[in-house]
Amino acid sequence: MGENNTFALKKAVLSAGVINKMTLELEAIMDFFHKSFFDQHKSFESQNLKTNSRKYWVDECGMNAAHFPS
Repeated sequence: MGENNTFALKKAVLSAGVINKMTLELEAIMDFFHKSFFDQHKSFESQNLKTNSRKYWVDECGMNAAHFPS
């Protein structure tokens, strides 16, 4: 009877280890995609800000567009 309990306990611990490993792998995949999406979003915002800044200086302040880097 004690051997069956030991076997069941070992099986439960092994299953928990496999689930834990899968959870860690899933978290790593999610982190990768989240960071990738965040970097793309940040890049888009940066480009948008640069475009809007140029538009502000040229249109609102009357700066010569030829002298303003794009």
